[in-house]
Amino acid sequence: MLVLTSVIVSCKKKNSDDPSSVTPKWFATRQNASDIATVSNGVAYLKTSNNGSQSPNGLSLSSFNKLKGDFVIKLSFSSFSTSGANSLSEWFTVGLSDQESVHPLVASILTNTEMYLEDNNVDYQVKSTTNREGEFYAKRVGADFFTWCRVGSDTLRMDKLNYSTKDVSIFMNITGMDNTATNTSIQIKDVLISGGGGLLTTDTFDNNTISVIR
Repeated sequence: MLVLTSVIVSCKKKNSDDPSSVTPKWFATRQNASDIATVSNGVAYLKTSNNGSQSPNGLSLSSFNKLKGDFVIKLSFSSFSTSGANSLSEWFTVGLSDQESVHPLVASILTNTEMYLEDNNVDYQVKSTTNREGEFYAKRVGADFFTWCRVGSDTLRMDKLNYSTKDVSIFMNITGMDNTATNTSIQIKDVLISGGGGLLTTDTFDNNTISVIR
């Protein structure tokens, strides 16, 4: 599966009276100037629009800091909205990357008609689904990864033993793969984290700002 990257930074203010005093928590990239990343009522909203070409279009949000050591992460999403005519015209991807490998260590992918869970070797599980909201969960103990994704009532699980101890970043992508997809959007409800070294903490997006830096 292709994972696109895009450019935004999400920051949490240290002091509401000093807008210049911020600690970046997220960065992102976009491929179209009209792409949108906003926060409202604790929810992050991402939307990408097609530029009329056959080339992929996408918007990506990734963690600035990395998870270290043992951790548990649960990310909730909803309202995956697609417009393309083809079953693989649009994707929402969420996963963990060591930013050294070609592919993510683990990633969950939701398309118009299917859900996937794959590893760094692009070995994957797949299930048909029409649901538009769910959760991505990953736990690391030592070098062992325990990962599942749930979309509605549909669930996939992948356990990888003696897999990786490298620091990892969280990423979320929305992608339009062809010119039948006019716009694609997703809502990220929250990112719940325990462990991981403490540099990346639970984020409900309540007090964050997102600035497009292209």
